[in-house]
Formats: sequence, structure tokens, C-alpha cells
Amino acid sequence: MSESIYFFDDAQQLIKMVKEEKIIEAIQEKEITTNQEELLNSTLSATIQFDEELAEAAFMAVREQEEFFTMYRIVTISDPDNHLIFTGVDFAPDELDGYIVKDVRPKNEAIETVAKRLVEGSEWRIWFVDDNIKTITDTFYYLSIKEALKQLQTVGCEMLFKCTLNADGIKDKWIEIYQKIGEDSQMRYTYGEKALTVEREIDRSQIYTSVIGHGKGEDVGDGYGRKLEFTNVEWKKSKGDPLDKPKGQNWLEFPEMTKLYGIPRKNGEMYRREKVVTFDDEEDATKLLEKAYQELLECSRPLAQFKATVSQGENVGNRVTIHRYDRGYHYQTRIFKTSLNRLTGAIEATIGDNLTTNLSRKTSKNANDIKELDNEKQNFYEATEISKWQSDVVRGAKGGSIMLMNPEDLGKSSSRQPTHMVWMNGQSIDKSNKFLVANSNGIGFIDGKFDLNRFNSAWKIDGEFNANFIKAGTLQAIDIRGVNIYGSMLESDSNGFKVIIKDGQVRFIRSSDNREMLAFSPTIASDTGKLIGVHLIKGRGFSFALAAKGQTKDSYRSVVEIPADSTMENLKLNLNGKISINGSLYINGQQVVPGQGGGSTPGGGTGTGGYPPEVTSQTGKWALEVWNYLINNGYSKPAAAGILGNIQEETGHTMNPDTDQIGGPAYGLVQWDGSAYPLVGPATWNGREYVQRLLSAAKISEDYRTTLAQSKLINWSMYNGQWIGKVT
Repeated sequence: MSESIYFFDDAQQLIKMVKEEKIIEAIQEKEITTNQEELLNSTLSATIQFDEELAEAAFMAVREQEEFFTMYRIVTISDPDNHLIFTGVDFAPDELDGYIVKDVRPKNEAIETVAKRLVEGSEWRIWFVDDNIKTITDTFYYLSIKEALKQLQTVGCEMLFKCTLNADGIKDKWIEIYQKIGEDSQMRYTYGEKALTVEREIDRSQIYTSVIGHGKGEDVGDGYGRKLEFTNVEWKKSKGDPLDKPKGQNWLEFPEMTKLYGIPRKNGEMYRREKVVTFDDEEDATKLLEKAYQELLECSRPLAQFKATVSQGENVGNRVTIHRYDRGYHYQTRIFKTSLNRLTGAIEATIGDNLTTNLSRKTSKNANDIKELDNEKQNFYEATEISKWQSDVVRGAKGGSIMLMNPEDLGKSSSRQPTHMVWMNGQSIDKSNKFLVANSNGIGFIDGKFDLNRFNSAWKIDGEFNANFIKAGTLQAIDIRGVNIYGSMLESDSNGFKVIIKDGQVRFIRSSDNREMLAFSPTIASDTGKLIGVHLIKGRGFSFALAAKGQTKDSYRSVVEIPADSTMENLKLNLNGKISINGSLYINGQQVVPGQGGGSTPGGGTGTGGYPPEVTSQTGKWALEVWNYLINNGYSKPAAAGILGNIQEETGHTMNPDTDQIGGPAYGLVQWDGSAYPLVGPATWNGREYVQRLLSAAKISEDYRTTLAQSKLINWSMYNGQWIGKVT
């Protein structure tokens, strides 16, 4: 992915943009914390090549999509090893912490209206608000906008902060409010997959299989009395409810989880593990039961935190599915943290339960938005049986030439954990007589009836290979690593192009006539016979180039090229593109001094202002500028020296182009005089005016007081009547 980082000063004005070639590393992390009172945690760590101009940068930004950016306030800067390392935090919460909300008291007010009131007085606007977020009744009294938004978020929403940039800095800043950031993803993970790493798992910590729900308490003057319960609300699975709960019962139980994780009793039964969950603002018993059920879904299963490498486009907050068939777990969970390498596009996602910040379960909050995937009309047993059937189909137990086997298939136990991978020459075990088997011993073969006692190991798990299984033939399209090959020749031939490695040489051959196009060859000193290096030698009649690839599949352009007609007797080299030289450049033994560029036609060459280190005086620099111009525009060295001698006399040995004649009408390097016989316009005693008049006639646009402008004017005057011919 093409990447740039934008750096800003304390006034959020753009300093410069650093492109990908100068970025060493850029890691962007985003995390949804377990505490809903905290805003999205977003950080950026960037390492770039040292740049003095950015050593005091205050902000940095990266493009998220074509239409918006995320900006970070830089909190630390370090400069090790000619690098600059920046660490930044999301600038929005930091900036909004400096604005005060004095007194906002909404009553059953829409969240969009409340949010707009909270950000009044700042440069932030509310751009998007999700539907169905409940109305707000609350008090925001003398607290920062940041703290007010955190308080607002506890009603059941999450926020994103975005901005756009222009040439100067920040153009627009806005806030988006969602019930839950992210979207439903097609990604699904199963325990045991290489793509899914279990970071941390708590099998038994604080598992509850029954909850008692409490809502808002009655107002009795000195506080609150009896709290709302869902005792009189009835649920029936036969009517589509997720669990059975009769009227008169003040708890909700997950019986299947009680069987797994309940409290053992002497009679052999398992008693439900209970907890009380409180939702102080809930006034409706039916909604209270629904909230209690959501809490039960979370606390009735083990907590687990995973890491996975995900595809580009998966964002923090997206919802993926986790499956564990041996335990019957099937649930949807969020990506709560992403770590994006902005140079490579690789995303490492942390999903599941955020165990890094809080191991306890919140009693009144669904900290990680866990919800069951089982159909509302399916009970736990039905869902488990369906998942087993699906698993059997996928692993080949219901038919197919590939099968992932477990001890249950072999009749050894009821375990469904995979132990063997079997490839066969038929559509089932019974209809096959040749098998390739991979298990904990290694890889081997079975001929005839499937019987693991007849398993012949070809490649053991410790790496030992049985050479009896190597048949005569040709090894094709293989990678060979960690070996030494002596006294052999390696040859690769494809589409008329052949590569041969032999006797320390790498040769590129045209297959049709075996002509050598290019070769890496050792360089042997003719006098000592010792190896002194390596040559890359181009064959006669063939070209060799270093090229840069274009945007289309087969497009490229040479940067460095030795053309086909280049030979030892007639050396040729073509260079294309921008050429940068760090050091000295010599042509035919002569050093090229920076600043002595230019064209070959009269009037075309110009100097760039570079000076050799020995030229330190201003007089010397003026003289060198004129010399460079004359030489680069076709004047011989004697002619240029003669002109410089005249200038030296005319300027009183100062070489200053801004020289007026003392008490006279002349001006400039050669003291142009328009008082008697002007080339252009009427006679004048104002030398400066006359020189500017000449420059205008010559169409020279540079400042008349500079050596470049007057050097061009000397050249123009040469052919326009001053010394040769006349003005027409």
C-alpha cells in the first residue's frame, strides 16, 4: 500500500508530507476497551529518516480512506541512529479535553441533539448518528467535552473522530456516533486453525449459568426501595424465545451450561451458579429480561482472547465468528484491537474477550458484544447436533476422497479431536485400497484394507525420510534449502531462456543457439592469477538493463542500459530518469563542479549557484557565475577570460553587477551607456533604466541586478548592435 504521513506544527498547519520511501516503520493501533466509559484508543508509532524540519513537529496524520484522515498529537520524539521516531495519540480526545461544557441537562432528548449541544463552541461537528439509540436524560455540568462524550457513550453507543485536510492543514473535523462501530464480517475461525492463536483463556473463572435481573428502584423519598424484576415475564422456547422462564420465577437459567459448569451436589445433580445483574436505568420488565439474557450469554461460557492475521479491510469493531466443536461453542465476537502495518498492509487483530485490561465480568454491560449465533428457534442440543453434522461433512466423514479422522471414527473413544489426515483413491474408506496418511508419527502409506497396523512410514515426524519411497524420475519446481551441491551443474530452461550455474558462473543463455546473453563471472588477476572480484558481462549483440516496472502487467522502462551495440571496443551506456550523485563527478578526468550545468545553444545555459570550496569571496562567486554562463553557452576559455578581464576593469575590480559609474551614465558589468547612442529607446543618463530597457528588448526576465541577467544581456548585445551588427 502506498503510504504518506503528514506532519503539522503546533498551530495544526502543514509542515510537509513524508512519502513511503522515507518511512522506516508506521504501526497504527486501535482498541475498544472493556470500559464503555472510555473512548476508542488510537495510537500511531512512526519511524522516518532524520529530517531537521520535523524535529519539532506537534501533530501527524494518515489517510484512512480517500475522503478522511486520522490525526494524532505527537507525545514523544526520539532521534536514534539518524532516524526520527514519533509516538502519537488520537488528537480528538486530547483537543476536546480543553473545552468545557458548562450546563447541559437533556430530558428524553435525541442523542444527536444532545451531542450537538455538547460540542458547541468547538470546531467539531456531529456528522452521523445511528438510528435506534435511546433518548438521553442526564446532566452534564462543568466537565470537558471529552468527559461529556465518555459519559454519553455509556448509554450504548461508540464514537469515531475524523478529519479532512487541505494544503494548509485541517479543513474539517467531525464525530460519527454508532451503536457499535464495525460491521458483520464473513470471517470465521475454528479452534485449532493456524490462523487463530489463543492468546489467553479462562475456562472456569467467574462462570455463571443463572442470573437474577434488577432494574430501576422505586423512589421512596430517602433513596430507592424495591428494584424492578422480571418475575412476571414469561418466556417459552416453543414460542421462539431463547430460553424457558415461567412466570413467578425471578431468575433466568441456561440449563445446558448448568450441566457443564454448575455446582455439583451429593445427589449427582448440578445446581445453577447464580449472580445478580443490575441495570439501574431500566424501567421495563421485558427489556430487563432481554438485557439479563445478553449478560447470561456472556458469563455462562469461558472467556477467551485470540490473535489472528486478517485481510485488509477488516476494521476494529467488526464482528467475526468463533467455533469450538469439541465444547459446542459457537458465538459471534468483535475485533476489539487492530495493529496495522501501514507500509505492508498487514493487520494483526485481537478478537474475542479483552482480557488484557479486565478479567472480571461487568454485571450490567456487555463488554465485548458477545451474542449467540444459534437460531432463536433452536435449542442447545439441536444446535450441537447440527454443528456435528456440518463438521462431519466438512472433514469427509460423510464421504469424499479426503477425510480428517478422530478417535470416534476409529472406535477408540468418543473424542472428536482430529488425529489422522487420510487421502484415498476412492470416495470412502470402505471403497478404497490405497491410502496416504498423516498423523503424529509422520506421513506414510497403506496398501489394501485400511488398517493402521499396516502403516508404512515414509517421512517421520522427526524429519527422517525413508529413501525407499523415492522412485526414479525428475524433480520439478522445487525449492532446495540448507544444502551444499558440489561438482554439479544446475540448468533451468523456460520459453527459450536458459540459466546455467556451473564452475562458479551464472550464465543466461538463449536456448535457440546457445549464445550467452549475460554472465556473472569471477574476475581473476592476469598477473597473479588470484580472484579479485566478480564481473557482470554482457554478451555481444544483446542489451542489459536495470528497469523499473510500470503499472500494467508487462510494462517497464530502463533506468540503466548497456545497449546491444555496446562492445569492448565501443563502450556505450544509457541513463534515464533523475540521476542523483553523492560525491564527485569526473568526465574525461575533469571534475564537474556543481552549478556548471546548462545548454549548448547561445542563451540557453544557466548556472545553479554552486561554488567550489575554494571560492569564498563574493567577488570570486560573481566571477565564477559569469564564467560558468559563458562556457556553458559556447564561448571558448580565452574569450570568456577576456570578457571577465573587461568586466573586472569596468566594475573597479569588484565584479559586482550592481555597479553605477561614478558621476556618469553607465551601469552594470560592462557599464552599458545609453546617454549618446542607445540601442533601444531615447538617450538617457540613467544607466539602470537603460539596462532594464535592454533586458526588456532581449526578453530577459531575471532581476537586472544579477549576474545571470547581465550575462545573458552581454550575449544578446554581442549580436544585436553593441559590437556586431545593429538593432533591427
